Amino acid sequence: MIYLAVPFPVSSSSPPQHPNSFDRWCGAMEHGSYTDQSKSTFSLVDEDHTFANAVRFTLNQDPRVSFCGYSIPHPSDNRVNIRVQTTGDPSREVLKDACQDLMLMCQHVRSTFDKAVSDFKISKARKNNEDMDVE
Repeated sequence: MIYLAVPFPVSSSSPPQHPNSFDRWCGAMEHGSYTDQSKSTFSLVDEDHTFANAVRFTLNQDPRVSFCGYSIPHPSDNRVNIRVQTTGDPSREVLKDACQDLMLMCQHVRSTFDKAVSDFKISKARKNNEDMDVE
């Protein structure tokens, strides 16, 4: 069993300019094997069900993943363990790709929401102007 420090992206105030670039990194511990890099468990500190379930969902969409799941060792422990088993690709790379895909999904949701809020404000301002013209 090996223990490696692996960089993972975390959210930041400004989205990355390119899907392969990250603004900030946090450390994670990878529990795996030198001989079989397709199976690993990653321990992430200061994370909970919110992040772990989103990553699990994203990993399950990847055809390279044969199994993934997560657990929280103890409710008072701010740590989550994510298990990734792939069809042959290094699990570290597959998890990194899943995190990048999740960031892109979040950016899309955010931009869609911001556009909807902007459109709503514009339509509300138009309606207020029309109401003032009628009176």
